[in-house]
Amino acid sequence: MKPMDSILRFGWGPGAGNRILCAGLPDVLFADGHHIGWMNPDGVWRLHDGEARFFPVLNAVGVAGVGDTWTVLCGEPEAWEICRVDWRSSEIARQSIAARAVSVGAEWAVVDRGSHRSLLNVGQTALPRVPEGAREAHPRPWIGGAGITWIAENTVYRMGSDGRVRVAGSLPGRPKGWVVGPEGAAVFEMEHGILGLAPGGGLVPLAPLDVQTVRFDAGGGRIIAWNGEGVVEIDLRTAKMSTVQPGDLRPVGFAPDAVVLDESTGTLRTLSGARVATGFCPSASAIDGVQLYGPGGTAWDLQTGEPIWTHAPLCGEHLSVVGAYIVSVGSQIEVFDRQGVATHRFALPSEADTHGPVYDVIADPPGHFFLELEETALRVPVDGQGDPARFFLDALDTLIDLDQSVAGWRC
Repeated sequence: MKPMDSILRFGWGPGAGNRILCAGLPDVLFADGHHIGWMNPDGVWRLHDGEARFFPVLNAVGVAGVGDTWTVLCGEPEAWEICRVDWRSSEIARQSIAARAVSVGAEWAVVDRGSHRSLLNVGQTALPRVPEGAREAHPRPWIGGAGITWIAENTVYRMGSDGRVRVAGSLPGRPKGWVVGPEGAAVFEMEHGILGLAPGGGLVPLAPLDVQTVRFDAGGGRIIAWNGEGVVEIDLRTAKMSTVQPGDLRPVGFAPDAVVLDESTGTLRTLSGARVATGFCPSASAIDGVQLYGPGGTAWDLQTGEPIWTHAPLCGEHLSVVGAYIVSVGSQIEVFDRQGVATHRFALPSEADTHGPVYDVIADPPGHFFLELEETALRVPVDGQGDPARFFLDALDTLIDLDQSVAGWRC
């Protein structure tokens, strides 16, 4: 199938025309210093000024870039494709690469063909000669700006577009893990601590944090990360740390302020509390008349396209409307009234572990629902009281009208 070399545009949120009501929970959620972006199996999205732009591409596995131009890596070993996406002009440039592995940056990509590593120009910056030591040390491209960073014998080296190799500092040992940001910024997880590296600066010790959650600002001088208690913002030049923001928060990036995902509500917000966008909550969906439950974790009026609830409590793999209730089934069972107020919460029946998994939730109003398992179904009361009754699947059509049951779908 010929790839689509175009960018699709949608309105964001309620309103007329082709619009996206919510994003669900993407596979990858990030910010490039100015804009919110995400990846799912169908492609790459960018949210900006009330508009969602979509680049359809299969098997996207990496994104780098700052501002209006992103580098997208897709494909698989020995069959990679690098797509240069200009969000402003909607132009797409493609390069196919046969290699064992590829790591993309904003301007350069590192191509690993097994016996050696080389640089590939994916932007507008000319490539300098790559030092032999860098070729052997698995260099990593910068996610903003043109350059690479590598480690050789515990020494950190950087090389920018001018081709000059600079020593950034010496590590006390081999890092357990490290991430590179824009303009040569990096964070290293050592055996006994965390070290940060600002653009043009040296190594500084940082407070404990989860390196895999680190997100950089556009210039590389600031990061946000999860530290075990909440999300913190840190200046890589001074190591100064902000007050911990506790809660069910996930670092997203900078746009341009520090942005986190509040997983309890599916809301993107700044660390100071300003709401950026909603609808980033995964949920199955169910329709009842002109009301749609599930997308973005909330309820919608299908006639107006407006949300009915002001919160987003739904977060289940299966959803069903049961009389006056909405039943959400995931790792547990949650029951809500039509206003989105939680009325009951209880564990899955033990049979779901021994005869599971749960394939569907089927309403049996006014006060029960069926959990469809591998070969049987359990009839469960909405209040969770009492033991569920067990039925064989072929007996369900004598108990309820299966043609009236609409299975939920993931959003």
